[in-house]
Amino acid sequence: MFSTFVDDWAPVDKETFILYGPGRNDAYLGRLAIPAIDLKLSLRMVVVDDDRNGRICGQSMDSVAFPDPIIPGKIFIKSLRKITEAEAEALIAESKKPKEPKEGAPKTP
Repeated sequence: MFSTFVDDWAPVDKETFILYGPGRNDAYLGRLAIPAIDLKLSLRMVVVDDDRNGRICGQSMDSVAFPDPIIPGKIFIKSLRKITEAEAEALIAESKKPKEPKEGAPKTP
């Protein structure tokens, strides 16, 4: 994905995100090298082309940074792959569903 094409992003979980660009038709599923617990709370994400080749790739020096003070510093991108618009929508919908409590966990009233 070319770094200048990034239009938007959406968090999926603490280590997975979707990059869009240009437009919502081109979606890329990204995975962070380390989890960012507050990824879903961050309002903005900046894609950093650290190797300066004009492209954002997984398993390279490319990273993401968060201007919000919630997540300090940069986190390297572990992987990035193109997905369909339907796959992106399904991942986002699944991420918004309430999580079932784990077996043996106390139930809240």
